[in-house]
Amino acid sequence: MKHPIVFLHGASMKGPILQVGPLPLGDYWQRLPDYYRAKGVEVAVPGLPANGTITEQAIVLKDYLRNKFPGRKVNLIGHSMGGLVARFVASILDKDREMIASVTSVATPNRGSPLSNWAWDQLQGKKIWYWALRLFGYDLKSRKFFSELRPEYMQKKFNPRVPDVPEVKYYSVQAWGEPWTWTLSPLLYLPYYFNKQEDHPMAKERNDGLVPFSSQAWGKVIVQVKLDHLGQINHHTFRVSLEPQVLNLYEQILEQFEKDGL
Repeated sequence: MKHPIVFLHGASMKGPILQVGPLPLGDYWQRLPDYYRAKGVEVAVPGLPANGTITEQAIVLKDYLRNKFPGRKVNLIGHSMGGLVARFVASILDKDREMIASVTSVATPNRGSPLSNWAWDQLQGKKIWYWALRLFGYDLKSRKFFSELRPEYMQKKFNPRVPDVPEVKYYSVQAWGEPWTWTLSPLLYLPYYFNKQEDHPMAKERNDGLVPFSSQAWGKVIVQVKLDHLGQINHHTFRVSLEPQVLNLYEQILEQFEKDGL
């Protein structure tokens, strides 16, 4: 592998430690960095501001990369919102095109998610689920990025402002889950259906519990896989482990990097 790989977490309540409400689930990237290290790949897993905007997280990432890998390029793998942070650094903050070799977004809401419309509506109106989530330990008000993940914002503001750059290779992974085939974690049942109930064209699509299928595509789609939003990072709480499928997914990402000389 020519360049180090940097794993970027998504909107976790505790950054590189995954927590859902009061439930701690361990490392965000469960065993996946060690899987790559065992193959001789240089890997880093930074922690980004858990509640920060995309811009705030990108600034922290830029400083991290400059200190950790001075004068070197890296391959960024971003899960969920981490993919947007990666795109922002590559397009806006790496002005000399000397830091980023590739961006791989895994189930990233590149065109937004109707679920963010639902969350924004709950927050603005202080509706029943706003209060229910607060009791569960999840405060929508503190999550500054929610307004940015709405489809209208992503498609009319973020994407035009953050164009792809020719010096960087862009890849993506599309995934989905289904309650009736046990490929959706029980922890994602409610957001899965909240997504489906929104009045938006993407709400009619299959989703992975948080992000519609079409929104996840960006650049070259490496693989499409039946794994929900938690399964993609090797978390299988309350269900049979799908780790073989997860490892195969990240093996295919590695193969793509090797094929393209990254």
